[in-house]
Amino acid sequence: EKLSADPEETAEQLAEALSEGKVLEPVAGRYLSASQLDKIWDGCQKLLDGYHKQNPLHEGMKIAEMRQKLLPKMDILPADAILALLAAEGKIRRVADRYALEGFAVQLTKRQSSIRSRMLKIYGDCGLEGPSQEELFSQFQPKEKEDCKQVLESLVSGGHLYLPAPGQIYGEKTFLSACGKVIEWFESHETLTLAEFRDLLGTSRKHALAILEYLDKNKMLKKEGDIRRMGQNPIPR
Repeated sequence: EKLSADPEETAEQLAEALSEGKVLEPVAGRYLSASQLDKIWDGCQKLLDGYHKQNPLHEGMKIAEMRQKLLPKMDILPADAILALLAAEGKIRRVADRYALEGFAVQLTKRQSSIRSRMLKIYGDCGLEGPSQEELFSQFQPKEKEDCKQVLESLVSGGHLYLPAPGQIYGEKTFLSACGKVIEWFESHETLTLAEFRDLLGTSRKHALAILEYLDKNKMLKKEGDIRRMGQNPIPR
C-alpha cells in the first residue's frame, strides 16, 4: 500500500531480497532489513559491554531490560525474535532469562569460587526447605559476607539459584521441578489456586506462594483474583 505497487510483484521482490539476505523475517510476516539488524547489533554490543563492565559477576542483562533499552518501541514478540537472531549469529548468548555477549565470562576470585561451590552444594538436594539467605550467610565467615552477596547475585543471575522472595532461596533443580508441576497441571486444568499448588508440592503455603508470585511477576502466570492462568511467557523447565 505504501509503495502503491502490485502485490504479486512486491511479493516477488521481497522473496528475492530474502533469498539474498538483504531482508530478514524474524517473525512470520514481519520483515527487517539486514542493515537495520546491523545497527541494532551495534547498539546491543555497546549496551551489553557497558553492562558487563558495571556488573562483572552477573551472567548477563535481563531480557526484559534489554528489550526496554534496545528496542523500546517494539512489541515483545518481534523484539525477542530479533534478539534470538543475534544469538543464532553467535553474537550474544542466552543464559536463563538473560543475554550476554558471546565472549563474556564471569571472573571469580579464588575465595569467590570456593563460596560458589559451597552454595551450590548446600542447595543441591535440600528441596524447598533449604536455608534462608540469612541462614546461608551465617555458614560463612563474617569477612566473607560481601563476597557471599556478590556470589549469590551471580548464581541467581545465571539461573543456578532462584530467589523468588526476599530471603528465600531454591536450587535450580528444586525450582525447575516445582515449575514442571505447574506445566503438568495446566495440561489438564485451566486454572490453579494457591491451595492446589501447595498440595501439589506437598509443602507450606510460604513456599508455594513465593514460587507463584515469581511466576506472576515474570508474566509466566496471570493472577485473576484467587486463581491463576497461564501467562504470556513460557515457564522454565
